[in-house]
Amino acid sequence: MASTERCNAQSFESFLNQLLEHYPNQHLFIVLDNARYHHARYLHPFLEKRRDHLTLWFLPPYSPELNLIERFWKWLKGTVVANCYYSERSALLSAVQQFLDNVNQTPQKVLKRIGFSC
Repeated sequence: MASTERCNAQSFESFLNQLLEHYPNQHLFIVLDNARYHHARYLHPFLEKRRDHLTLWFLPPYSPELNLIERFWKWLKGTVVANCYYSERSALLSAVQQFLDNVNQTPQKVLKRIGFSC
């Protein structure tokens, strides 16, 4: 989900709502880091109403080695952002989208990059 919003409890709730709408007949099990907005009291009523459809599982604090997305972000930043200057936001977004399009065409490369043997 692309967004120009800041990451906070409200934007996280909006993200979860979009996931639930996209997968209406499935129970979603989501692995999360310990960002403060993932634990916000604001979310408790929302999560309580949806506990039959949504499970949040939190990684231990200070464990980036368990958070495989960190390896993906490092790859993206090294490929798209390192030693590059984008004079316009749209150019940066276009470069990120091109990276994601390429990645989506080579899932085996992604698995290898984040540490899975194929």
